[in-house]
Amino acid sequence: MKFLKKLLRKNEKPLQQIDRRLNEHNYPSNKRKKGKNELYPQLLQKINRSMPLECSQQYKKLKFANYELSNQTPDNCCFLKNGSCFVIDFIGKKRGETVIVGRQFEKLHSIENYPMDSTLRGIGKAMELSELKVVSAEEIEKKACLFKIGQDICIVPLLHH
Repeated sequence: MKFLKKLLRKNEKPLQQIDRRLNEHNYPSNKRKKGKNELYPQLLQKINRSMPLECSQQYKKLKFANYELSNQTPDNCCFLKNGSCFVIDFIGKKRGETVIVGRQFEKLHSIENYPMDSTLRGIGKAMELSELKVVSAEEIEKKACLFKIGQDICIVPLLHH
């Protein structure tokens, strides 16, 4: 009885309300049916500027379920599925596919005086930026934070998952 009372919102037409609530529960809306990959990544804030490497339609932000990436610091660093760290310079489209254009750090070295090998946790000193590359947004694994300690550039993955 308590379950049925919770389904009612008004005193009018109780049977119709119960029927609607049960149908809502059994058949969720289209937003709930869509998978994670169908909703994200989303392109936000279009910019009318040209892009390098045959890309078009530049955007300012790329939104995922739990975080946003941008083409400006501090939100322009991420880890790719292959484990490499990527610094985003441009966000846009190439042949209809959402892409990021930027530079990849070739090497990630362990931080000295850290109790363990910091690269096991994805934390490290980055060296040797590559040339501009185009990478699909589907290759992004997680957001990272890039900051300087003295002359070194350190990268730390952020826990948004």
